[in-house]
Order: sequence, then C-alpha cells, then structure tokens
Amino acid sequence: MGPVIIRDATRSDFPLLLTIDQTCFSADIAYDADELAYYMERSQSHTLVAEVGQQVVGFLLVDIQTLPTGLLATLITLDVVEIARRTGIGSALFARSEAILVESGVSRYQLQVDTTNKSAIEFYRRAGFDWIETLEDYYPNSANAYVMEKTVL
Repeated sequence: MGPVIIRDATRSDFPLLLTIDQTCFSADIAYDADELAYYMERSQSHTLVAEVGQQVVGFLLVDIQTLPTGLLATLITLDVVEIARRTGIGSALFARSEAILVESGVSRYQLQVDTTNKSAIEFYRRAGFDWIETLEDYYPNSANAYVMEKTVL
C-alpha cells in the first residue's frame, strides 16, 4: 500500500462510508443510512477518512459528549476494507482521532466491541484500551459487548 492520507469526511463521502460500514459488519450490526447520518451530523462528532492513492480504505467516527464528570469520547465505528486490514490504517485513524480529542480537551476515550471479535479486542488492547464492563445483549443480534476505555490526556 502507498502512503496513507487521513482527512475529514465530506458530505460526498457519505454513500461510500455507508457501503464500507455495511460491508465490514453483518446486516444486524451495520448502521443504516439514518443511523450513520445521525452520528456523522452531530455537532461534536468527527468522521475521519483514510485514503491510499485517492481510494478510501477506511474511516473512523468518534463522538464527544459533555458529561458532569467532563468530556467523554465514544468511538462510534472504525471500518477498514478487508484488503487494507493489518496495514496500519486503523492505527493511523486512531492516532489522528486521539490528536483531535487531546486538542478538544477530552481525557477519556470509550468504545464497545463484540465480545467474540477477538481480533478487534486485541487491536484495541494494543491501542491502550482496557476492559471496564460487559454489556449483556448489547447488539440487535443479542451479542454481548465489552466496554473498553483509555485515557488520552
């Protein structure tokens, strides 16, 4: 693969990002157009796109919430097309998202991951996330999820 360019998503990226999400996840877990649009359009969300040779190979969507305890970022989705997995695309997207969070004053970064998705869990552990709880029947298919978190400041 060539050099990776990480950029902010534009409205014109939406159809491709939706297709990528629906390709990366099973139909009962992938976002539909309304859900993905909702998260992408939130005022405190950031959608980052990874390109290699002007081809979109992945994206990351993170949302920042203001809580009484401070700012909390939640990873909404991290999607990398199959041919680009294990090439550093996910790590590059994470690095850029963490830089944005630090610039925004966010100290906690959370995510939910299917308890059976061992490769994703290991990726998140390598990225510095730790398990904090298990959510029973979290996904529409009744699968459980781990909530994982890391400190970014």
